Amino acid sequence: MKYHFHFGILMLLGGLFCLSSCGEKLPTVDQRLAYLPADAATIVRIMPQKCLVKSHFETIDSSDLGAFWMENIVYQSVLLQKILKAPYDSGLLLEAPMYLSDGQVLLKNDPGKEEEWRLAFSVGDAETFEKLIQQSEVLRIERADSCRIAHFKETKLYWNENVGVLSNQVERSPRDLLAAFNAAKTNQLATNVDLGQCLAREADLSIWTNLDFLANDPKMKSLMALAGFSPSLLKRNHTHTHCFFEAGRISAETDY
Repeated sequence: MKYHFHFGILMLLGGLFCLSSCGEKLPTVDQRLAYLPADAATIVRIMPQKCLVKSHFETIDSSDLGAFWMENIVYQSVLLQKILKAPYDSGLLLEAPMYLSDGQVLLKNDPGKEEEWRLAFSVGDAETFEKLIQQSEVLRIERADSCRIAHFKETKLYWNENVGVLSNQVERSPRDLLAAFNAAKTNQLATNVDLGQCLAREADLSIWTNLDFLANDPKMKSLMALAGFSPSLLKRNHTHTHCFFEAGRISAETDY
């Protein structure tokens, strides 16, 4: 099935699902995934070069949802604003995919804990990228064992010569993130079979969601009970959505 939407509805795409289950084991997927939380509830793979060329990104804030996304995410980060204003002069390797993680399965239903998001991307020109950081209202820069850490008001940026990771965890240093820079870059995501199946298909934007967190959601439990189903049916299941840009619109294909 195909659905068509105006660009700027990235926050809505998570609702378009393809229910899938584990199959044959696939080769290890992109090692940039090792920089994301192993228990991430949602992973979005973005192909920057394709999106910039095909999406008419300059018109993103012409729609209500696009304006909401820009105001609540991009406009909160001077660094992101500068990257989007001149992406080809940012020092990022735009030909390589970016990966965005949102939330953790075990924290998704705990309102007392802040969920972490991370954006992992490739650095093409480290010198140019560092100059951009220094021009982006950075509070301070410190050196760790094998990376540098830039402190911003709302975010932290970890980076080295090859990769950068932006996180909303400003009060602490995630141990698994620093471990990814200091040691072997592997975790459950980097070897996840179902995630590998999702990312094996080429798309401008791919969304993978772990449904385990829904199995513990009180509202979902009530709805499923009314329908005569057990919430355990959601466990160990995932959703896949693949999106393609076409003349400033999005075609989202969902296979059930």
